[in-house]
Amino acid sequence: MEHASYLVEIVVALAATLAVVFVCALLLKRFGAPVGTSSGGMSVIASLALSSKERLIVVEISGEQVLLGVSPGQIRMLTSLATPIASEDAQTPGFASILKGLRS
Repeated sequence: MEHASYLVEIVVALAATLAVVFVCALLLKRFGAPVGTSSGGMSVIASLALSSKERLIVVEISGEQVLLGVSPGQIRMLTSLATPIASEDAQTPGFASILKGLRS
Protein backbone atom coordinates (compact mmCIF):
# COMPACT_ATOMS: atom_id res chain seq x y z
CA MET A 1 0.00 0.00 0.00
CA GLU A 2 2.86 2.35 0.71
CA HIS A 3 4.02 2.18 -2.91
CA ALA A 4 0.53 3.02 -4.16
CA SER A 5 0.36 6.23 -2.12
CA TYR A 6 3.82 7.21 -3.36
CA LEU A 7 2.69 6.63 -6.95
CA VAL A 8 -0.44 8.73 -6.39
CA GLU A 9 1.73 11.59 -5.05
CA ILE A 10 3.93 11.45 -8.15
CA VAL A 11 0.95 11.43 -10.52
CA VAL A 12 -0.68 14.37 -8.69
CA ALA A 13 2.58 16.35 -8.75
CA LEU A 14 3.01 15.66 -12.47
CA ALA A 15 -0.58 16.69 -13.20
CA ALA A 16 -0.13 19.93 -11.22
CA THR A 17 3.10 20.72 -13.09
CA LEU A 18 1.45 20.12 -16.46
CA ALA A 19 -1.50 22.30 -15.44
CA VAL A 20 0.84 25.17 -14.54
CA VAL A 21 2.65 24.85 -17.88
CA PHE A 22 -0.68 24.79 -19.72
CA VAL A 23 -1.96 27.91 -17.91
CA CYS A 24 1.30 29.75 -18.61
CA ALA A 25 1.04 28.86 -22.30
CA LEU A 26 -2.54 30.15 -22.42
CA LEU A 27 -1.54 33.41 -20.72
CA LEU A 28 1.37 33.91 -23.08
CA LYS A 29 -0.91 33.30 -26.05
CA ARG A 30 -3.54 35.69 -24.65
CA PHE A 31 -1.24 38.57 -23.73
CA GLY A 32 1.46 38.07 -26.36
CA ALA A 33 5.18 38.41 -26.08
CA PRO A 34 6.59 40.53 -23.28
CA VAL A 35 7.11 44.19 -24.11
CA GLY A 36 10.72 45.13 -24.63
CA THR A 37 11.74 41.97 -26.46
CA SER A 38 14.19 42.53 -29.27
CA SER A 39 15.32 40.51 -32.22
CA GLY A 40 17.63 41.42 -35.08
CA GLY A 41 17.70 45.20 -34.53
CA MET A 42 13.98 45.45 -33.86
CA SER A 43 12.35 45.78 -30.46
CA VAL A 44 8.79 46.05 -29.18
CA ILE A 45 8.54 49.28 -27.19
CA ALA A 46 4.86 49.19 -26.17
CA SER A 47 1.79 47.08 -26.81
CA LEU A 48 -1.92 47.73 -26.22
CA ALA A 49 -4.62 45.08 -26.65
CA LEU A 50 -7.69 46.57 -28.31
CA SER A 51 -9.60 43.30 -28.19
CA SER A 52 -8.76 39.63 -27.86
CA LYS A 53 -7.42 39.60 -31.44
CA GLU A 54 -6.39 43.19 -32.28
CA ARG A 55 -3.41 45.07 -30.87
CA LEU A 56 -1.53 48.34 -31.31
CA ILE A 57 2.24 47.87 -31.13
CA VAL A 58 5.06 50.41 -31.15
CA VAL A 59 8.18 48.88 -32.69
CA GLU A 60 11.63 50.45 -32.88
CA ILE A 61 13.60 49.66 -36.02
CA SER A 62 17.05 51.24 -36.47
CA GLY A 63 16.21 54.06 -34.07
CA GLU A 64 12.85 54.90 -35.69
CA GLN A 65 9.61 54.08 -33.87
CA VAL A 66 6.62 52.86 -35.87
CA LEU A 67 3.01 52.30 -34.75
CA LEU A 68 1.58 49.04 -36.11
CA GLY A 69 -1.98 47.73 -36.12
CA VAL A 70 -1.99 43.95 -35.72
CA SER A 71 -4.97 41.70 -36.40
CA PRO A 72 -5.21 38.00 -37.23
CA GLY A 73 -5.31 38.65 -40.97
CA GLN A 74 -2.81 41.46 -41.36
CA ILE A 75 -0.23 43.82 -39.91
CA ARG A 76 -0.52 47.42 -41.05
CA MET A 77 1.83 50.35 -40.45
CA LEU A 78 -0.34 53.16 -39.09
CA THR A 79 2.25 55.92 -38.69
CA SER A 80 5.86 56.69 -37.99
CA LEU A 81 6.23 58.46 -34.64
CA ALA A 82 7.81 61.90 -34.90
CA THR A 83 8.69 61.97 -31.18
CA PRO A 84 9.79 58.60 -29.77
CA ILE A 85 8.09 57.26 -26.66
CA ALA A 86 9.96 55.79 -23.71
CA SER A 87 10.17 52.04 -23.38
CA GLU A 88 7.81 50.45 -20.83
CA ASP A 89 10.77 48.50 -19.45
CA ALA A 90 12.24 51.71 -18.04
CA GLN A 91 8.95 52.55 -16.33
CA THR A 92 8.08 49.16 -14.84
CA PRO A 93 10.35 47.61 -12.21
CA GLY A 94 11.83 44.21 -12.92
CA PHE A 95 11.19 41.07 -10.91
CA ALA A 96 14.49 41.39 -9.05
CA SER A 97 13.72 44.92 -7.82
CA ILE A 98 10.19 43.87 -6.74
CA LEU A 99 11.67 40.93 -4.81
CA LYS A 100 14.24 43.19 -3.14
CA GLY A 101 11.44 45.56 -2.12
CA LEU A 102 9.52 42.70 -0.52
CA ARG A 103 12.54 41.43 1.40
CA SER A 104 13.35 44.80 2.98
